[in-house]
Amino acid sequence: MRVLYRHPDSCHNERRYIVTWLFEEVLGWQVDCRAEERDDQQFEVEGENGSLNLPDSFFGMAEDRWLSRQTMPQEPLVETQGLPALYGSGATIDVLGSLFFLLSRYEEAVEAKRDDHSRFPSQASVLGRAGLLHRAIGNEYIECFWEAMSRSWPGITRRERTFRVVPSHDVDCPSKFWKTWRRTFRAVFHRLRTGRLREGARHLWDRLGYQRWHRWEDDPWDTISWLLETSEGAGWQSTFYYISEQTHPIRDPGMPIEHGHVVDQWQRIAATGHKLGVHPGYGTFNRPDLVASAAGALRSQMEKLEIRQDDLGGRQHYLRWESPLTARAYEAAGLSHDASMGFPEQAGFRAGVCYEYPWYDVQERRALGLRERPLILMDVTLSRPDYMGLGLGEKGYHYARDLKDQCRRFRGDFSVLWHNSHLETEEDRDFYRQLLSA
Repeated sequence: MRVLYRHPDSCHNERRYIVTWLFEEVLGWQVDCRAEERDDQQFEVEGENGSLNLPDSFFGMAEDRWLSRQTMPQEPLVETQGLPALYGSGATIDVLGSLFFLLSRYEEAVEAKRDDHSRFPSQASVLGRAGLLHRAIGNEYIECFWEAMSRSWPGITRRERTFRVVPSHDVDCPSKFWKTWRRTFRAVFHRLRTGRLREGARHLWDRLGYQRWHRWEDDPWDTISWLLETSEGAGWQSTFYYISEQTHPIRDPGMPIEHGHVVDQWQRIAATGHKLGVHPGYGTFNRPDLVASAAGALRSQMEKLEIRQDDLGGRQHYLRWESPLTARAYEAAGLSHDASMGFPEQAGFRAGVCYEYPWYDVQERRALGLRERPLILMDVTLSRPDYMGLGLGEKGYHYARDLKDQCRRFRGDFSVLWHNSHLETEEDRDFYRQLLSA
């Protein structure tokens, strides 16, 4: 199927980016774009009669006021066609403008608010303030648009999609027992000074055993084999993101990827057909040179171990992301995808969709080669009291299942981040196992 998109003579790159993604990638159609002297957006299907018209609310006002506050959605959001509308006119939603706003993270280049880790917080987002992050609003817009197309041209078809679970694991520290000797002795002396002699002795014994006798099988954070088996049992492929270079003395654990234990983990991952990725450290999010260095270090070690992968992606440590600077850095480093686009304190749909999409640089106003795999759920988001505080019990599970069910409804990707270090108890493992397979 082929569609002709007629649009006003403005925001050419942005329009082509979003209409190409929507029609060619999501719906499986071909699209031709044509700029005209007009005030609305019109769609015509090749070989069919009639047309479908949408308001040109976002792009129509944004051309001369790009990245200004005047181009942000009006709040509170108004219900249109049963949906909260970011942009629209009357009873019709501006689907293309709204999708562009969500996917490009336009608002993150406009809004200056950041948290203590220099991250864009959920409550600074339009969807966060409206209490809508738990809904895949972008996917709802797509379905609304498709229904309008189907009414205009009965009998048209779209590309079939398949629901997937996309499990991934940030291996911030591959071992619970690994520490520099300096930090080990400080911890032991602290326990001795506070009268915890047995704890101090156990701490020293664990460190000695780990360093001298390689008792890796006793390490409670070496859950790599269990994660591999769990993913394979559910029929999914995992990606493991490792910190390859230390950029902060505390935030980055700094366990060398050349360490024998890490080598052993990588070989297990590669032998079972799962994937590795880079986890650029705490100080990299606004430093393209450090992102490139981290990616280069990971590739170099993979080459030494003769681990071959078709592509290499990444996820930012602490989910520190600066739109669009970090995306630009990932592209320059030759990374194929990012998986950071989720809020640490609120699970849900930061980009509004559960589909993979290409990045758009709203400052340089160009499409990037980097792909985004939106992060829907992270373990600590549910469990930490200062985040959602739902825990890994019944409340947390119901919330997580609702997110998964939405991804299933739209035949999208349920992207889940579970740390290797958050599986020490059988309850934690049961939660994750059920979430993956249900």
